[in-house]
Amino acid sequence: MHEELNLSLPRKPDNSTSDLPYVFVGVEAFALRKDLLRPFSQKQLTNERRVFNYRLSRARRDIENTFGITASIFRVFRTEISLKLDRIETAVLSCCVLHNFLRCSCSSYAADVQDESKEEQSDILTPLQREHNRHAGEEGRALRGKFFTLL
Repeated sequence: MHEELNLSLPRKPDNSTSDLPYVFVGVEAFALRKDLLRPFSQKQLTNERRVFNYRLSRARRDIENTFGITASIFRVFRTEISLKLDRIETAVLSCCVLHNFLRCSCSSYAADVQDESKEEQSDILTPLQREHNRHAGEEGRALRGKFFTLL
């Protein structure tokens, strides 16, 4: 999947001895894959795994909140983007630049963003379907283990 999405190549975080790929962050309902990081099962929790799950959950929450704020202001993100694929990246980056510019130059914009995101955030994200194969593959387990060792 990384090849299809043209994601950045794996790189070594500051506190790691090996390269780690960019991954998607999901919930326990999803199958563990080499490109999707999910929490440990509630049945397998140790204190260290609980900390890992908490940090992963916090990252996922931040991502969802960021998307919610962006979608509340730029309604183009509420539905399928009806542009040619090569123009979608430009549209997304343009919204990011415009959002950052408005936050820096217009004090009322930041307050409006916060108010609007609270009201509308629950309607923004479309639930994803669960995968039928809930058994983790060896590659997914190994990758999660690498991220886990960064604690």
